Amino acid sequence: MLDRVTTDRPAPAAAAGTDAKPALAAVGVSSGIAQSFRDVLSRALEAESQAEQAIRRLARGADLSNADLLVLQIAVERASQRVELLGKAVDRAADTARELTQIRV
Repeated sequence: MLDRVTTDRPAPAAAAGTDAKPALAAVGVSSGIAQSFRDVLSRALEAESQAEQAIRRLARGADLSNADLLVLQIAVERASQRVELLGKAVDRAADTARELTQIRV
């Protein structure tokens, strides 16, 4: 089976890219929310990487059982849902940042 195609294990810290802590703090995002955002982003990036690895294996002619293909399909769907959620969160954060910059003190 595709034991490596899971979305519940933590991804390497480097997978999340640059540290977004200063930018998130600048718009008033708490460290707990920022950490949650980084965790979800990290898991999404890890799931994407695992799905790409499985697809490369298929392209090289690897035989996968129906169960393996179902696991892959589920992993890709979960990754897709996480990306959609992250997109909505980023849009909301951008809207909030825009609103904050328009407030006159």
